[in-house]
Amino acid sequence: MAGAAASVSQSFMPPGFASGWSATGIYAVPFVLPAMEISGGIRVALLHAEMLVKAGAQVSLFTLEGEAEWYHEGDFHFPVLSAEREKLQGTLDLAVATMWNTAEFVEQSSKIRKKKYLVQNFEVGFYPPGSPYRIATSATYRMRSPMEYVTISKWCQNWLREEYHTEAVYLPNGIDPSFYPKRGRDLQGKNSDSDRGRLQRGA
Repeated sequence: MAGAAASVSQSFMPPGFASGWSATGIYAVPFVLPAMEISGGIRVALLHAEMLVKAGAQVSLFTLEGEAEWYHEGDFHFPVLSAEREKLQGTLDLAVATMWNTAEFVEQSSKIRKKKYLVQNFEVGFYPPGSPYRIATSATYRMRSPMEYVTISKWCQNWLREEYHTEAVYLPNGIDPSFYPKRGRDLQGKNSDSDRGRLQRGA
């Protein structure tokens, strides 16, 4: 997982972050989430947040909906702030949007120096034709500098480039080998190769 943490930090962090420090101290990175109800997309964003912590960043969570003060996952504990109630004080080195409505929040904030958008799906398809949400979602895929795009799949990278002329860094989801322990195969009692051949020929 150390290699995965390094890949995530290189995709989200500016050059020179290898030590985990900026000129002002530990790098502060808020992830902006639509809500704290855990879904597939939010879970993936939180995994990226955990890897950034391993790389030396100080991660917090902003949520557009819901009430929560902390999010706990194993050894990780993230403070959760309401984007509606809290006003940004000072400036942030970096913020990561995780869905189209969070991209609007990040893009419109003048207190965020570096802006990233983690694209995980073609969210335009979540809404029917003619929906104003469909139009608003589509607009988030053509935001220009300082917004920078990161995506988890070649498919997303391709349609961002072809349909919106937007380049995105490809950062595939990793595989945790602890979920797939190595097991030996027990072939006792199985048909031999010759038996399988006879069965396939109908002998």
